[in-house]
Amino acid sequence: METPFITKEQMIEVDRIMMDKYNIELLQMMEHAGYQLANFIRKNFELQSHVVIMAGSGGNGGGGLIAARRLFSWGYNVSVILSSTKETMRVVIKNQVEILEKAGVNFIEKIPDETDIILDCLVGYSIKGKLGGRVNDLVSQANEMTGCKKISLDVPSGLDSNMGIIGNCFRADYTLTIALPKLGLKSEMARKNVGQLYLIDIGVPYSVYNEIDVIAPPDLFSQNSLIKVN
Repeated sequence: METPFITKEQMIEVDRIMMDKYNIELLQMMEHAGYQLANFIRKNFELQSHVVIMAGSGGNGGGGLIAARRLFSWGYNVSVILSSTKETMRVVIKNQVEILEKAGVNFIEKIPDETDIILDCLVGYSIKGKLGGRVNDLVSQANEMTGCKKISLDVPSGLDSNMGIIGNCFRADYTLTIALPKLGLKSEMARKNVGQLYLIDIGVPYSVYNEIDVIAPPDLFSQNSLIKVN
């Protein structure tokens, strides 16, 4: 059975059911996503790599901040760029920033020339309209960088998860999408921005997909917590 693609509205329902019915909180989902993202880097890139994490103020950014914590504890050279101030963040996200500050992680304002890996954790699947402000500026800066690998969490920032690209969009070499891949990731216009597409396990109970009328393989992650989709 092929891995199904789902709409933004279906993914919103997956998140809602997980939290409201199964009591799986946002922090748990972020921890899973952040670990999978960090572990992908650990398996594929050298420890000496300088990793820059661009983190937004929502759950996608939270996953990136947790990946930063993991990578830093494993010995990677880690820097974090925030798209907003702590005052505008949800408490659960702000807490992750403060953990990194206490641990001694470096916070910076722009991407250094010597960057080896850029993690795009700015905006997730729920984006409405085109990017703006600092997020748009960070995506443009990242797209101008050469000689480094670029990885997006869930969807490249700026990509509409139903339709594909609608404006400025992060150009990823790898996209690690969460739960099930989003419909916009397979659009023709999105291919150059998605790169190699992987599916990562964040612990969604299989029964959740039944509740949104999606037929997913019951053994989707039985062999591996990371599945190559294309």
